[in-house]
Amino acid sequence: MGPSTCLLWPTEHQVVPHVQDYFLYHALRQTHGEARSPHEAPGHLAHASEVNEIVLTLRTALRGEWDLLILPAGEARARVARLLQPYTDVQFGRASRQVYDSLAGLAVPDLALELAPEIEALADAVKRAGLAVTPNIVFFRNIGWMTTDSIHTLLRAPELAYAAPAQRLNWSPMLNNYRNGFRSTQAVMSPYLLAVTRLEEAITAAFYRKGVPIMAGTDSEFLSAQPGYGLHTELGIFVGLGMTPLDALKAATITSARVMGIADSVGTIEVGRVADLVLLYADPLADIGNTRQVAGVFTAGRYISRERLQVKLDSLRRSYAPVQRSLATFMDALERRGAAAAITTYRDSPHRATIAKPVERVINSYGYRLLGEKKVQEAIDVFKLNTETFPHEYNTWDSLAEAYMTAGENDLAIRYYHKVLEMNPGDGNATEMLRRLGEK
Repeated sequence: MGPSTCLLWPTEHQVVPHVQDYFLYHALRQTHGEARSPHEAPGHLAHASEVNEIVLTLRTALRGEWDLLILPAGEARARVARLLQPYTDVQFGRASRQVYDSLAGLAVPDLALELAPEIEALADAVKRAGLAVTPNIVFFRNIGWMTTDSIHTLLRAPELAYAAPAQRLNWSPMLNNYRNGFRSTQAVMSPYLLAVTRLEEAITAAFYRKGVPIMAGTDSEFLSAQPGYGLHTELGIFVGLGMTPLDALKAATITSARVMGIADSVGTIEVGRVADLVLLYADPLADIGNTRQVAGVFTAGRYISRERLQVKLDSLRRSYAPVQRSLATFMDALERRGAAAAITTYRDSPHRATIAKPVERVINSYGYRLLGEKKVQEAIDVFKLNTETFPHEYNTWDSLAEAYMTAGENDLAIRYYHKVLEMNPGDGNATEMLRRLGEK
């Protein structure tokens, strides 16, 4: 099908400029009755030490207020707590080694199946409350994938060529917060996070069946959820859960526009609407994957062809390539020959100024990896190297102080925590560590 017979759909751009401002959070009240702030609550069920009530909150940024929907307690509460609390205790460092070892030897329950009645009740309650939901499934799915070898599949995605090199480095195994955060509990957390993703998919499917308005969002910018790419994946997930391609397209256009109160200007193709459109080579109603077959876009009425889009993408990729090569060379030296060789590579790089901050963070992370492996002296050597290379970064001195504290060399720890305070007055961590070390 050529461009002359393409289909037009409104684009995500300006239809939902702040779709991430609408999330369905799962907060909890503890048994003493004080509600946790929704700002603190991760996007999963049951994250309190003792579950009392499941509280669903929808942040409506336009009104600046919180709408709370409290589900009935009783048996539903007990089932959620029984299934999820052991895993959330591991997630937040509350579980004993005995509990962790017992969970590591068991298969994670099929949460979607076990909580099927609660999911249906939840969907009914959300529908009655008139709430709209942005599931962000691609985001939560990728968190689970990043704790497994699937991270390497995500890192091979061709669209990463259009991501800033420093951002790509943040997504790498060395700096990836999710992968490193669950490194010591991976045997339990990886299968649990995948089960939670299936639970979220089941909740989303139930919302759709009950007629809850679903909006498409991705938590961009995130690994495998880059702007211009992640939305296509989310729409494919929606259709895989039973949504029609038309309803998936509406989730990215008119539904979101209506929820945000801007449907009089965006979300549909009509006279008088903002002319932000995408021209497709193939019918997305036949295959939702055809949303990737972009022939061109209109932005504020100005047409940009596929060829011109590709020129812009190629230019962006070429602009990133030299810095990306410098970082790749640095990482290769670190992995093959250690921190000293990597720092030498950095110092020889023509892009030192651009890659300085990422390099400092990588060396710091490398030192903490050694510290976690109980290689304390090696970690100290790496942190010292980082302070020599980046003497004006207070964080390098903070890490060195922590390593000396771990080694029991408290005089040196105190010395360098004081240095942190000289460079960053009022630093909370340094202040607390000095208190623990007996300093006033």
